[in-house]
Amino acid sequence: MMLYLQAFYRGVRSWQQDGKAERHLEWLNTIGPILIGKTLPIPTYYLEGNPELKHISSTTVRELAAKQDPIGHLVPTKCAAAVLQLYGKKTS
Repeated sequence: MMLYLQAFYRGVRSWQQDGKAERHLEWLNTIGPILIGKTLPIPTYYLEGNPELKHISSTTVRELAAKQDPIGHLVPTKCAAAVLQLYGKKTS
């Protein structure tokens, strides 16, 4: 029998910037599965970002990617094309 351990990872810029919203989402992600799914929630772990990059939010990246605007100044240039493909407008 294989045991798969699941976890939910959330990135935060800093607890001062994102803490309140992240705690609200954590509450929803805890209560939702219990009340709606009648199951235990997946544990949440937080990854705090590099303080030098705290001015960059995932919302900013998603908005630029949706417009297919350049994002090389926000993400490493090696992965900018992949991020645009993942977050950009869907062509299908």
